[in-house]
Parts: sequence; structure tokens; C-alpha cells
Amino acid sequence: MVVRSAIFLALLLLALAGCSARRTQFQYLKHADAALLIPPGVRDPATDRRTFVFPTAARPGCVESQGGVDIRPHKGDLRVTVERHPLFEQPPGWLMTWTASLEQRRCLAPGEGSALATRIAEALPSKQVAEQSLLHPSPAVSGYVDLGPGYKLRVVSPILRESAAPGASALAVETVTGEGHSINIDVKASDDLLGYETAWYTLEPRGGSPGLRIVPGSAEARIGADVKPETGPRTNYFAFAPDEAYFRLFFLTRVSHADHDLAMLGAPTRAALDEHTKQFEADPGLCAEKLSAKISGVACLLIPKEVGVLPHIVVHVNGCEIALVYGAVTVGGAIRQAGQKDPQSTLPTLMVERPYGDRLVPVQFDRSSSDILGLLLVGGESIRWR
Repeated sequence: MVVRSAIFLALLLLALAGCSARRTQFQYLKHADAALLIPPGVRDPATDRRTFVFPTAARPGCVESQGGVDIRPHKGDLRVTVERHPLFEQPPGWLMTWTASLEQRRCLAPGEGSALATRIAEALPSKQVAEQSLLHPSPAVSGYVDLGPGYKLRVVSPILRESAAPGASALAVETVTGEGHSINIDVKASDDLLGYETAWYTLEPRGGSPGLRIVPGSAEARIGADVKPETGPRTNYFAFAPDEAYFRLFFLTRVSHADHDLAMLGAPTRAALDEHTKQFEADPGLCAEKLSAKISGVACLLIPKEVGVLPHIVVHVNGCEIALVYGAVTVGGAIRQAGQKDPQSTLPTLMVERPYGDRLVPVQFDRSSSDILGLLLVGGESIRWR
């Protein structure tokens, strides 16, 4: 009897340990020649349907079913059922737009839409590209980047002489030649250009209110060979009103006679940002004509054409914060940027943690394979090795 009890207890502990591992870890593995990210709570890579409970501060009363997602009230919260095939057939960005509309109809409390969209996107095993496409369309197609919590903006702008005329350029055209279908333009730095400034801005929570705020941070000026730290950016290009909490950075958009290459929309809600993005895309000139005066609650700021803005995501590598240019950033790329020339050499002791809800969760992977180095980063990850 004692032996049987001991065996039973051992089996029970093993079962509980296995169950706990399934609940608290991601798995990154090759399945059917594709790299899949399997979320906590899922054991079978072929799982195509899942139900979970999403806590909400709203008064649950909405019953919604669309695009492979079914939402119903459940004991004061929401019961969400997700089906793989109809969900991953939705167009890029659909999930964020849909959950924003749920906020607008008060099925969700303000600010809960993004969290629910992320939870739905990562509910089932998926290719990361497909998961991220549900949340945000590719900038190469959409022409914009949605700025998220913890993102940083690197802004490089020219420093001109104080005597420079208003609207003076950092560049001067020397010669223009060409014939037929080709043209050659030779340019040089203008006499007004002294150097350039590099400044950083951070997307931070608004402290108890939904959404984000753009906070100016460190800056440095380079004039000739001299590099000097500054107390902050000389010009704040993102001076939005306090109630504007969702931001979208547009690239290569001709919106005025000055040919601005960058513009940023800010809105008090995600639904308002989506709604007015359509109007802005149909007529970018609205921005040059003070969009905030034309469209209630939405502001549009133009970035001067010689100012560069690069969005970055932030991860921690061996305890140090690393800012990585937004795009297809991988674990291997982050390790290289941290100074390790051979990321594969880190595999024996490598540890990767990924955001899951409000915490970081370990990612389990095959250490005999370098597949983990291709894991896409979304921001907020922790990467360590000894």
C-alpha cells in the first residue's frame, strides 16, 4: 500500500509539473517544415480551436462572433473562443481594428482592445508572421507603423547656423545634368549646416489612463568632431495634446508643397485613429491643412523633410537595454547587436523570455538547433546567456 501510494504521488507530481510547464512556457519548434510558436497552455501544435477567459472592467453584455472569434459574457468577464482557419484568413491588421470597435461599442473598457487582440493572436500555435499580420499590417504595404508601449523613436535632425533664413536647407544643389530618361543631381552640405542632433523619445503609459504618451529623452549634438550631450531635443517634433494617446507614423507621404516625407497621426482612441487613417490616406493634404481642425479629436503633425525618424523596439540582452530598429528583428540579430559575433555559440546556455499578458514567460526550444535565433522579437523580450 505504501509503495502504491508513493508511486501514485510521484506520477501525480510529474503530471502537475508537466501541466505547469504547458501553462507557463512558450515552445518554439519546427512543425511540418514551418517554425511555430506554441503559446502557454497548448500542447499539440495542430490545435485549431481554443477557449480562454479574458478579464474586463466593462459590464459584459455583448455577444460578438466574427472572423473566427466568439465572445460571450462569463461570470463578470468574457469567454473567448478562437478558431484557427477563419481567424488567419482575415486581412492584415483586422484583429486590432475589430477589438478597437468593441471598445467603441463598450463591449470592452477603454484600453482593453489591444490586450485582447494580442491575446487572441497568440492563443493558438502559429507562424509568427501570420500572428503579427493579424495585429499590424506590414509597413511595406500600409506605409505606416503603429507605435506601441516601450517603443522608442530615434530622431536625427540637422543643426543650422542661427543666422540661417527660415526654411533653410541642410543641402545645396551644385549641378543638375542629364538627358533622355536619366537625371544626375550633385548636392553638398549647405553653408548653413553645422552638424546634426540625435535625440530619443520613448512611448510610455499614461499613468492610469489608456494609451501612451511620447516623452522626449536623451540627445546629443555632433558638430564637426565634437559630440556633446544635451539636456533634451532642441525641437520636440511630437508635441501632441494630452488627450491624444494612440499614434501612427506614416512614411513617404507627400502631404504638402514642402514635400514632407513623414507624418504622424495622434488620436484619443484606437477606433478614432483607424477611422481617420482612411481619410488621411485618401487625402494626405488634410495634414498640411491642420487635420486636427478638420477632423474632431485627431491631430496630424508633419515632420520636416530633412529630419529622419526611426522607430525602435526595446529588448534586454544580458540585463542591458538594447534598442533595435523596427522590422524583422530576431533573437540572433539582438545577440549580434549586443556584441556577440557568433550567436550560435550562446545556444548551450541561452534563455529567452517573451511577453505574455503582464509578465515574461520562458521560451522552450531545441538547443541542438539554431532555429531559436530566427524567433521574431516584438519588444519587451529578455535574452540571456552565460
